[in-house]
Amino acid sequence: MVRMAIVDDAPEDRMQLRQLIRTVQKRMQLTPPDISEFSDGSIFLKVFQPGMYDIIFLALHMKKMNGISVGTQIRQRDAATHIILVSAYNDFASESYRMQADYYLRKPYTENDFLRMLEKVNAELLSDARYIVLPNEIPITLNNIIYSEYFRRVVHFHCKDNQVLQCRMSQSRLEDMLTGKRDFCVSSRGIIVNIKEIERIDADTILMSNGDHVPYSRRRAKELKRRHAKYLFFTEQRSLV
Repeated sequence: MVRMAIVDDAPEDRMQLRQLIRTVQKRMQLTPPDISEFSDGSIFLKVFQPGMYDIIFLALHMKKMNGISVGTQIRQRDAATHIILVSAYNDFASESYRMQADYYLRKPYTENDFLRMLEKVNAELLSDARYIVLPNEIPITLNNIIYSEYFRRVVHFHCKDNQVLQCRMSQSRLEDMLTGKRDFCVSSRGIIVNIKEIERIDADTILMSNGDHVPYSRRRAKELKRRHAKYLFFTEQRSLV
């Protein structure tokens, strides 16, 4: 679950941002984030601890303690959290650089502005939060799925921590839900693999991260290997940045 804090002394602005977060969460099929609100920067600093929040939305202009002062102290305590400065003016680009803010949003911001910010600061965090809701109304986080297999009209989801979740549904329905996602690919009839969980592709089987060997068909071999190679390439590129 993504943990967020909104630090702003304007109640209407906090409410607008919270509503926008919820709208984006539903649109992107993300796990609902844990959102905390603070109307005073000094109060926030009293409770803040390193690692407490993944993303902090920080208003630049506040009456008691401005966002630069608050953000500077946050950064001194926590180098990893993402700080997003929020303002209605264009007067904070240089300030955000000095305090090592990750992004700044100018009011009034749109849903697209917010989406660009999320992609900029934490694509991996968003990937971990995406989920689908199964026909039995149980949500399952996509990042937790290693692979799925279908037999006897039941889909078996092989997940991390050696979990196997079951749901009675058709394979075609699952394919409609998963194969549009960039990390999933049909390897053979009845089997969908998470590209990120592939350890190695052998002559006729795929070694998955949990140690299972799953088959892949010759018809799907080219596309499977292409997507896995593409994933490995971009993973290597990110590690060099």
